[in-house]
Amino acid sequence: MMDTIRKYPDKVLRKKSVKVEKITDKEKNLLKEMAVTMKENNGIGLAAPQVGVNLRLIIAETPKGIIKMINPVIEKKEGESILNEGCLSFPGITVTVQRAEKIIVSGLSEKGELLKFEVGGLMSHVFQHEIDHLNGKLIIDYLPLWEKLRYNLNKKKIGAMNENQVGTY
Repeated sequence: MMDTIRKYPDKVLRKKSVKVEKITDKEKNLLKEMAVTMKENNGIGLAAPQVGVNLRLIIAETPKGIIKMINPVIEKKEGESILNEGCLSFPGITVTVQRAEKIIVSGLSEKGELLKFEVGGLMSHVFQHEIDHLNGKLIIDYLPLWEKLRYNLNKKKIGAMNENQVGTY
């Protein structure tokens, strides 16, 4: 099985992930292991850097099941949505994040087939959050400077846990 989820300030979380050029059993097995790790940690999304792998792979728990995506790209953004987001790499912390309400996302399946769909609401946040991970962007990057400083100095909980809490991804 794979390593545990990498926690901030692990340097792998800040690296830009590398595009997958060829889908092999290695990538398929990694996606399968990521799904297990996500479930074991009660997450709703996970990106490869969170398990220490610098590849453009994400998974997300959707109402229709787990979607595994290779080299995901956001093709279109629409509207605005603000939710409190958690992250498996920042246990116990939530951050209020503004993102697009709806997105069109595309990428490849494990079989190399094109996946392309529109998601909104929570799922829009999940996919944008995981794609941020592939670019080395973290939820704390959405904080005002004074809160970043507070987090870095005190390592305290950021943001309020409330009815807008959406889950950890």
